[in-house]
Amino acid sequence: MVCTVFEICGGCSYRDLGFEEYSKRKKENFAKALSHINQDNINFGEPIFIPDGCRRRAFFSFEYKKKKLTFGFNQSKTNMIVDIDACPLLTPKLSGVIPALKNLLAEICFVQIQEKNKKKKIVFSNVSSGSVFACEADNGIDI
Repeated sequence: MVCTVFEICGGCSYRDLGFEEYSKRKKENFAKALSHINQDNINFGEPIFIPDGCRRRAFFSFEYKKKKLTFGFNQSKTNMIVDIDACPLLTPKLSGVIPALKNLLAEICFVQIQEKNKKKKIVFSNVSSGSVFACEADNGIDI
């Protein structure tokens, strides 16, 4: 997998490892998370790992500050957004819509919204942050 942000992106833990080491660590982390449950008879089945380029769903975050849009995934264990233009984990079609989605969000965030504040005075604001769920379905990309 070729990705310039895998070391900081929250979606790619251990992605620099080979498949055997990656799956071993994921299994160990899962068993460790469940070890605190007071159950004696937990049976672990063999997990299914999805190869690169096959993930059909993604939950993106965005932030619009100083007329600049940051769009991507949250950095591991933070609320900082890792700005991306593509993702090798996603299907090619889903990864391919990221630039257009970023352009659309930048246009939406640029538009001033007129609203009334608590004192019924008109104020202007922008969409400044949020999240976007995207899914590649049989009939196309659903945003």
